This record gives sequence, structure tokens and C-alpha cells, in this order.
Amino acid sequence: MECEKILLFSSDYPHWTFDDPRWLVKHLPEHAREAVMFRNGIETYKLPDTVPALEGQTRVF
Repeated sequence: MECEKILLFSSDYPHWTFDDPRWLVKHLPEHAREAVMFRNGIETYKLPDTVPALEGQTRVF
């Protein structure tokens, strides 16, 4: 069905009870992880892959 092409990650933030996203990542096939957790959202909302750091901000990744 190629569901990894249409699924987007979503969180329950700011609710106190939530499903830990690490559970989802462990159970997704490896080939689908980046798409579901990142790429599909970027493409759906036409967001840039990266954004510049704010003045005084340090990137940690």
C-alpha cells in the first residue's frame, strides 16, 4: 500500500499523557522512518529542510 508515502508524524503535545514517538520509530520499517517522521511533513507543508540559526543560537546536531 506504500503507506509511508502518506503518513505524517503528529504528537499530542501539550497533553500530559502521550504515546512516545520512540515506540513508533521502533515499529516502522527502516525504509519508512525518515518519510513518516520528517520528509512527508516537509513536503506536505512545503517547508525548507533546514533553517538558519538565530543570532546567538548554537546548533546541536
